[in-house]
Amino acid sequence: MFTKEYNLRYSDLDNHIHVKISSILDILQDISIEHSASRGLTLKNLYSRSIAWLVQGWRIRFLEPVAGDRPITAKTGIMRIRQFEAQRKYEIWQDGALKVIATASWFTVNTSRMKVIIVPQEISDAYDELNEADNGLEFIKLRPEKDMPPAVSQTKVERRDIDTNNHMNNVKSVEVALELIPEDFAIGELMITYRKALLPSETVLMCAKQTENGYHTELKNGDGDTCVLLRAEKL
Repeated sequence: MFTKEYNLRYSDLDNHIHVKISSILDILQDISIEHSASRGLTLKNLYSRSIAWLVQGWRIRFLEPVAGDRPITAKTGIMRIRQFEAQRKYEIWQDGALKVIATASWFTVNTSRMKVIIVPQEISDAYDELNEADNGLEFIKLRPEKDMPPAVSQTKVERRDIDTNNHMNNVKSVEVALELIPEDFAIGELMITYRKALLPSETVLMCAKQTENGYHTELKNGDGDTCVLLRAEKL
């Protein structure tokens, strides 16, 4: 697996001196980009060909809290590529212990038309020698709940939230969705699905409900379309 060491910053820490979930996601996103770059697929290279990787969603299992006062080692590898989609596995280690495992579903788009495309052969070939065994954590694509209560709050997509794809950054949207979950709820597993981009200046409606094992949250745009789904559960 592709491996990278990370030194944590003060801004990565919560009030228990553990690493924030948003920072874990930042690291998973970063190592995905670094892995691709190591295979010659840099952001600049892909954009010059009007291609981009976009993440469809994550499934993350937190085995132990990640301490904020020591470095971590992140690992990733491509488990499989099937036409439009690549499935990645991730691990985060600290002090010789496995702290986090995750699976993500990524797909390729033509950036000039913003249309999903089959993963180009030269891109899938770049990862062939790095294919990894399945980690047993199947990606689950969430669907909108029919009985979601009305929005409990709302916010707006600000300039600071926008990334290179000119929409609300994936991690930023998760930060918003997590605000709907009680602070004292111990998240053991997190499932996230991105359905539609939240665009600059767009209103974001925040909806949440309690489930049997945790919380289900949805971010909707001003038209009521569900854009981001997040489910937090205990292990």
